[in-house]
Amino acid sequence: MEDLIVILSPFFVIGFGYLIGAYFEKQHYESIRKRERQTLHLPVVNYGCKQPLPEAREARLVVGEVVISPDAFKTFVLALRNLVGDE
Repeated sequence: MEDLIVILSPFFVIGFGYLIGAYFEKQHYESIRKRERQTLHLPVVNYGCKQPLPEAREARLVVGEVVISPDAFKTFVLALRNLVGDE
């Protein structure tokens, strides 16, 4: 019985991590969608340096930040998949 627990415990931890990660990822993307809906009325323009800027009556500066981080579970699964040889 103890051997079974030792063998299955990594799978339990991986499965638990997947469920928790999926939950928080879903919450995170819903938060992003909500914040994007709040700023949907703001026009977004991208002018190159060779184009003249149009006349403006009013201007606002909006700043955004991005943090890109690897997903540990997905990295593990892909490494395991590459180890097996699946493409």
